[in-house]
Amino acid sequence: MAKKSLETIQAQTSAFIAEGDIRPGLGEEIIDSFREQSVDSLEGVSSRSFDMAAAAKAYKTYLKRVGGNRHETIAQIGALLENFKTFQPRVDQLRSEGAQYCKYSRPDYLGSGLHSDVFVVDVDNKEYAIRLPKDEIRPTAINWRIKGSIAAQNVPHMEKVVAASYKDGIVVSERMPGVELFRASAENLRQVTQEQVEDLFDTFSESARLDLVLDPSPHNYFYDTAHGFGIIDYHGRTRPSTHSGNSAQDTAIKNRLLSEALTHFALVISEVGFYHQRPNKTSGYIQSIMDNLFARAEILDKLKSVCANRLNGETKEGVDKSISQYIRGVKAVIRNYESQIELNGSS
Repeated sequence: MAKKSLETIQAQTSAFIAEGDIRPGLGEEIIDSFREQSVDSLEGVSSRSFDMAAAAKAYKTYLKRVGGNRHETIAQIGALLENFKTFQPRVDQLRSEGAQYCKYSRPDYLGSGLHSDVFVVDVDNKEYAIRLPKDEIRPTAINWRIKGSIAAQNVPHMEKVVAASYKDGIVVSERMPGVELFRASAENLRQVTQEQVEDLFDTFSESARLDLVLDPSPHNYFYDTAHGFGIIDYHGRTRPSTHSGNSAQDTAIKNRLLSEALTHFALVISEVGFYHQRPNKTSGYIQSIMDNLFARAEILDKLKSVCANRLNGETKEGVDKSISQYIRGVKAVIRNYESQIELNGSS
């Protein structure tokens, strides 16, 4: 029998931890062993501990039950790990150039999160975002990203992961088109259509159904005039919060997740404009800020309308209340700036 590759064993182990009968804490311990590029986490290991022995036995039973590499989840994870070989030379180049130590002066630097720096690379005339870990390699976090990306692979407007490495702690994804909402201009925002807001609602609804974890940072929402809104930096859960067997309970959880996604997005729209930056108080500058605020208020109005038509019951009431509050907040800031313009004009 041919020896299994590292990628095959990692894919099989990851799928087993997600779908098999194993204690969550032990699953994370096994995934973390990928940092050492271990290929025997559950392959022939039966005496390290009672829990590990039971897990190894359950692992072998799981592989027989699902048909090994023919199982869709195993095949999908394996493909992402195998695809990393395509990007390995670009990762090596970034590291050899010390990209993370001079990132602010590099044109290929896209931004940073809490645990990684992001660089854009071009492979076969297509742009991809490579996340390089800032400090320690965290295989468990990579596993969450892989789990989420597989679940959301057919969901429009969500970041598409194309490759990953447990050992290197790296995720590669297609570059999201457009600009961060944090940096969106009034000209950009005025082009948001009702249809694009409806599409975003559908994306949030599907992410709630799939039990995905969204990071509500303003840097993780994008807008492109042609493609609409985009969402990056989401992941799967260690253990699902839905699928309890109680349909009413699962529906309540999905409604809560959808409500949180909608209200977080509304907060992002209402708060992250460049009106927080105040280098001067000239009338022209203040007017540019107000243009941005008016555009954001229009998006919130569109979102409120969509939610009123698509939600029901307590979820509808709660979301409507939150969005209405954010709309009032934006309009209050607009009135404040209008007063400043009047004062400037009278001085």
